[in-house]
Amino acid sequence: RQYGWTRAEFLNMSLPNVQVNDEQPAFGTLIAGNRDLDIARRSWTHLRADGSRMQVTVASHALTYACEDAMMAVLQDVTEIEAARRAMQGANLRLADLAAQLQARTTELTEAHRMARLGTWRWQLGAAEATWCEEMHEIVGVPRSWGPPTQAAFLARIHPDDRAAVIAVEEAACAKRLAGQTDFRIMLEGGGLRHCRLDARPVLD
Repeated sequence: RQYGWTRAEFLNMSLPNVQVNDEQPAFGTLIAGNRDLDIARRSWTHLRADGSRMQVTVASHALTYACEDAMMAVLQDVTEIEAARRAMQGANLRLADLAAQLQARTTELTEAHRMARLGTWRWQLGAAEATWCEEMHEIVGVPRSWGPPTQAAFLARIHPDDRAAVIAVEEAACAKRLAGQTDFRIMLEGGGLRHCRLDARPVLD
């Protein structure tokens, strides 16, 4: 029924009638001298009566029938399973390609930040922690190994005389959805100062 032939037609057929030509040598080699064989490790392409193709797995068992050596085979139609597997493989390849592209773009962006001495950060309103790019850690003087950066830690690095201006720009961006700029100084571990400019812009979901 799955092949599209009647029972009488199917019983008078042999393997070459249902298996595609280019797979017959490999299949014959597998069963030669070993008729008890689970060939389900791979799928095979068989032909239906209408010429369409189907993917099957095969398991065979040697037996004696009417005083003659014979072989009983069990076939499972795995056409849909194979189609799903190929689709999954294709999706995985596309995902891997996108991941590689993303990694390349991330590397380019990191290098651009380093060359421009530009740090970017993202802070979710109300959250304790922020997300900094690599160069932001370098500018503020807070190594990534210290853990996720917090807004409090960032403000603590700002010179006390500049802190109010930075807070005012951030509050305007968060509360009023207004972009703003201000110059400020970062206090470094060794006692020096780094002059910076803050450009805060709200991003709405």
